[in-house]
Amino acid sequence: PSCGPHAHCVPRPFVDRELREHLAPCDDGHGLCVPEELVAYQGLWTPAGCIFPGGAEGRCLSSVLPAIAEQPDLVQGTCAAHERCAPCCDPFTGEEGMACRVGCDSGPQEDICGEPLFATCCNDQGHCIANELIPPDDQETLSATECSEGLLCVPDRFRDQPFEAEQCDGNLLLAGPYRGVCLPNCLDIPLDILIGRGSCSSRDDDCVPCQNPLTQQPTGAPGCPAP
Repeated sequence: PSCGPHAHCVPRPFVDRELREHLAPCDDGHGLCVPEELVAYQGLWTPAGCIFPGGAEGRCLSSVLPAIAEQPDLVQGTCAAHERCAPCCDPFTGEEGMACRVGCDSGPQEDICGEPLFATCCNDQGHCIANELIPPDDQETLSATECSEGLLCVPDRFRDQPFEAEQCDGNLLLAGPYRGVCLPNCLDIPLDILIGRGSCSSRDDDCVPCQNPLTQQPTGAPGCPAP
């Protein structure tokens, strides 16, 4: 039976042992959810290549694979609608993942992985990530100062879902006290030259107002309570 887009439940004994750990169990508890390409070729199949945002080598893999489903920000690129372009090498660590070892795939063309694609930034609290992987609405507050062209500095804590920010109290010289959230001071946000650390526990954070102290309008700072 079907278990997702272009995927079918296959009894566990019929699935290659090395592949089993990369598959999701079916609802019946006995089968594994296998992309139909691997079913049709009995595992003797090589995924199509693609270019991961930032220029890294990748493979088009089915969204039913847990490793792909757990990364909702992966882009489709040149892959089919039910696939996403997964990088051969982890862009944050430089280590090789499973993307280029599925079926008959012999691995990355360069044979080894090396330096991470996404360099660190924000005092090693973040990484320079390709614009294509960042929702447009989130790009406005991110800085490109420490990153190469086409990349923005994303604090690592923003990649945690759900993101929760430390609450803080601050004080503006002309507007007085305010309530806000602690965010990395590498962000490009309004009033950043006026605000300071406030009551934030980290010296690398600023206490960002949840409401503009001058207009009383929501600032949209990440982690602020909904207005």
